[in-house]
Amino acid sequence: MLKYQHAKQQVLEKVYELNPGQPLPPVRTLIKELGYSQVTLKRAFDELEAEGILKREKGAGIFVAELKNNNSLVGVLMPHLVHKMYSQLLAGIQDELTRNKLNLLLLPYRCVEWNDIYESIKINKLSNLIVNPSSADLSDIDFINFMHKLSDDGVNIIVIDIPVPGLRADYIGFENTSAFKKLTKQFIDQGAKDIIVVGKFESKVYSSRLEGIRSIINGSEIKLRQIDISDNSLQQTAVEIADSKADSVILCDAGSSVNLSYELRNILGLKINKIQIGGIMEQNERLPLKHAVILEKQSIEMGRAAVEILLRKNKKSEVKLLPIKIIT
Repeated sequence: MLKYQHAKQQVLEKVYELNPGQPLPPVRTLIKELGYSQVTLKRAFDELEAEGILKREKGAGIFVAELKNNNSLVGVLMPHLVHKMYSQLLAGIQDELTRNKLNLLLLPYRCVEWNDIYESIKINKLSNLIVNPSSADLSDIDFINFMHKLSDDGVNIIVIDIPVPGLRADYIGFENTSAFKKLTKQFIDQGAKDIIVVGKFESKVYSSRLEGIRSIINGSEIKLRQIDISDNSLQQTAVEIADSKADSVILCDAGSSVNLSYELRNILGLKINKIQIGGIMEQNERLPLKHAVILEKQSIEMGRAAVEILLRKNKKSEVKLLPIKIIT
């Protein structure tokens, strides 16, 4: 990176602390504070002015420009595109944006500095942003602060799947409660009397899925127990399930469900056929168990729904149960 580009980045950091219309410190102050020559800073200012970020007023100083939002461009903030879920989600978003003659700015944020992403959002004058956080992001204070900063800047944010703590934003997560209602009802219709729910108790996603399960069980004689998988190893959790004599197991944590189901198969062997297994699969293809029921996200539909809610069309999507039948 050239010297003036470093200077530009440091000036941008100053800009991010100000509101539109506010002045930057005097040039002499910035020369002393940042350690760059007047020539270097002038080149940085020239680029920022050309990009519409700064505005010079003769005799008055340099000011943060009043940004005009680009309503024809929608930003999509995703961890990466490696997993099937993310690529399907993006396909749904792209399809709906194209249909509405809108453009997409993809912002993958793994291995990228938040300041760089913030700069992209500001330079492109984004007013609309669709975000698909991962579970790990919910415990990352830098991610949460970044999202709140965008919200404070007036960016209209749609969050898919996992709500961000404290963030005022529209939230798409229709599978979390409604799908687990359907799964629980299906288990009860098949004779379930003793259900174990496995998940990470601190997760808001787990809470919403548990809400769907409880809404069906409340007022009935069905026994409901919970196991916090974050407190145990997969083997310990599998042993606890095997010793419980439960007739149904609902796996609420996508990240551990496949490996846990392998552990269950190893411990229970042929007895696994006597237990109903069901769960959510976000980034995995299937549960390696016979007679399992998978709730697979309708990722493409979720992408379309995010765009339509962004456009205030409020389309409702329905999640389907996808039973897996393996004949042996």
